[in-house]
Amino acid sequence: MKGRTLLLASAAILAVTLAASTGAMSSAAVDRGVQVSVADDEVAFLGFQQSVSNASNGTASLNVTLTNQFPAGTTFDAVTVSVNATEVSPVPGNRFLPGDSLIVSVGNVSCEGRVSVVATGDDASVEFERAVACE
Repeated sequence: MKGRTLLLASAAILAVTLAASTGAMSSAAVDRGVQVSVADDEVAFLGFQQSVSNASNGTASLNVTLTNQFPAGTTFDAVTVSVNATEVSPVPGNRFLPGDSLIVSVGNVSCEGRVSVVATGDDASVEFERAVACE
């Protein structure tokens, strides 16, 4: 009788142990604050400045200066500048290193045009478009 009681008690303890929660969790939700700063074009990681000259009759000469202001180690393998969807200056075979600047000059650009920049590398890529600023 004692053996049967001991067996039943052991089975009951085992059943309770298996049915009890282990305390593990399967998911969690956490709220974290995010702060985003928007920088002006000149001080952005890929700095962008444009200047126009000889503006007349809705056209101008355009100079675009790009500066790689990313931290050390962020190199672009390809940089393309387009005006009104026409590629005007790829960087042929040169790497665009942090601290480097690139100047692209284009004549006879519409003052209503758009300048597009695409820069790609292993660690970063940047793409943006700006209006030609004839004013």
